[in-house]
Amino acid sequence: METKKLIEQFPKGNPPIQLDVYGALDYYIGLENVHEIDKSFSFTVVTDDGSYIFINKNLPYKRKHFVLAHELVEYLLEKDKPDTNLVYYLYRAQNKKLQSKVNYFASALLMPEWVIREIANDTLSYGSKLDGRFISYLSDYFSVSKTAVCIRLKTLGYEVVL
Repeated sequence: METKKLIEQFPKGNPPIQLDVYGALDYYIGLENVHEIDKSFSFTVVTDDGSYIFINKNLPYKRKHFVLAHELVEYLLEKDKPDTNLVYYLYRAQNKKLQSKVNYFASALLMPEWVIREIANDTLSYGSKLDGRFISYLSDYFSVSKTAVCIRLKTLGYEVVL
């Protein structure tokens, strides 16, 4: 499975200040409970028998990394609620406010504010702009999509020039 390979190959805690998503998934859910599906969406299911993450197998590597962090956050937020079930989880995707909060939290876990600010401020101090090349650098550094980097920078008040 592509996601299993991603989990095995991803450098743990790289950079060291970043959340080890896969270690956290293994601890809370169990990597054996992460499954790939041939659907256009990903979701988490919490039952009395265990918790499971289902992830779109066709997502690119960096997008899967973010989605796994997103699903971990959802799990942590919802795991103790008594009415968690498949229908509930699929329905929650329609709650845009909740999804936005989960995305923000996942983004903060994967791209810590102090690291982003240090790199961005250093770049800006040399007169460079936060442009496409800079976005690509951060995308590779944090193993997240360029879109995730742009959104994170904008939420921290930076102007991105593409």
